[in-house]
Amino acid sequence: MRRIQERVKGLVDFWALPFITNLPAGLDQHRLDELDTTFRLTETRNAEVAQAWLLLAIREQYAVDDSRLAAYLTEMIGRRKLVWPLYKALVASPEGRARSPSTGRPGHGITQSRQEW
Repeated sequence: MRRIQERVKGLVDFWALPFITNLPAGLDQHRLDELDTTFRLTETRNAEVAQAWLLLAIREQYAVDDSRLAAYLTEMIGRRKLVWPLYKALVASPEGRARSPSTGRPGHGITQSRQEW
């Protein structure tokens, strides 16, 4: 992992998105933790990179900081294209439903009207 970190030092968001979306399914928790630690994916301020990472974390049942997930879901006001796939992935499994934010509702009215719990 150190070699990868050195090779992509300064990884720009433009490359982070295709990198995350092309990761293979079934990565173990240790590998996901390495990726998150190395590239600080949970901390990214880029909304689309964060969405891709959080979606991967939900699908792989990676123990990403749930407060980050909750903040992302409730602060992405008016960005239904980014939050809707996350809500959909969360409600697809009992584990996901348990991880969904306690408020249970995103911040924007249009997104709220789209929810199909």
